[in-house]
Amino acid sequence: MDQPGTRMHLALLRAEVAAARIEALTLAEPETGRLWRTEAAFAEAVRSVALEDVRLSESEIVMRLAMNRTEEIDARGAELAGQILDVLRAPGDVLGDPVAAIRRIERAAAPIGVAPDTTERLGDAELQALATGLGDWLEMPVAAGLRAAADYARRSGRRSPAAERLVFMAVESAARAQLAGQGRAPLRDGDLLAPVAAHWVVTPSVALTRRGFRLWSPLREAGVADLLALAAESLAWDLGQLGRLRRDVARIRAAGQGRHGRSRMAEMARFVLARPIFTSALVADELGVTRRTALNLIAELEGQSLIRNLLPRRAARFWATTSLADRLRVRPAPRAACPPVPSRDGDGPEAVAAENFSPETLTELDRAVAEADRILAGLKAR
Repeated sequence: MDQPGTRMHLALLRAEVAAARIEALTLAEPETGRLWRTEAAFAEAVRSVALEDVRLSESEIVMRLAMNRTEEIDARGAELAGQILDVLRAPGDVLGDPVAAIRRIERAAAPIGVAPDTTERLGDAELQALATGLGDWLEMPVAAGLRAAADYARRSGRRSPAAERLVFMAVESAARAQLAGQGRAPLRDGDLLAPVAAHWVVTPSVALTRRGFRLWSPLREAGVADLLALAAESLAWDLGQLGRLRRDVARIRAAGQGRHGRSRMAEMARFVLARPIFTSALVADELGVTRRTALNLIAELEGQSLIRNLLPRRAARFWATTSLADRLRVRPAPRAACPPVPSRDGDGPEAVAAENFSPETLTELDRAVAEADRILAGLKAR
């Protein structure tokens, strides 16, 4: 066997073993797995659009979907990330109904405002062949995902790398679900609160961008080997993250234990672990309590630092588990107007600096600028 081929096979083995360790933990502890996949889905959506040269943060998806705030973000990029997130939450039945599942992926991966070209897209028969051709590959979910992504890339002429990555994750998810004897989840597009109900483990965009920036290249042997090596490394990091989330799950469970009388905290703890992002209205509806009771339960968990508010407002708020909130929380927008700070230029850069820095910091900054001016003057003289 040639050296490049050996490298790829070893990389595939490492990736499959690393992914199997993650999958085993998520199957044994589904609540921990749900929290991890929720965080991983947001990260993958953001990194996927980053590979398409759109820079976003996870909180900007929340800004677009929950607050409709577009003045500070790339609105089209946030919308695209939201569409990708919908597929990651519930990839669809790519093995049982590949045509519907892949058409949905193509719509999600298409740039906002640009409908997929129906004259150039793959025919239904080709999509069906893509799924039926997997055969025994499904026993190795990472390999099955890579084969499907490469097949889709080849057949489609590489028109949408984002769609290729979603095909990879959809097939990996379906393969794991089939091996575990689990069914597919219902599709709920456009719902920020919908829980993740998928079985994928490898997040290709995260793996390619976690340490630097590597290209997604499913048709090149070297590109596949790179992805597999990076995926195994990324999954080792995720295993550590799962350890932290296990502690979060234990703390949330403990908040509901030992309660007596009319306390609904035990139900609230189970609800939070099932729905890591929620509103008070959803709590009231699911637990069958009043809005006031829901807010009291939320306030108690907030007081224990088990959940946090995501949005900088007092109405129509969203909450999430602490680790997830650290990723998604929207910081207050800068005030449109503020009292002017006296300066020699009225409201220029010095005014902004005076509002945000101490006098000692400003003095040091002036000294550094003067030194820079002196050095630049010397360079001009030369």
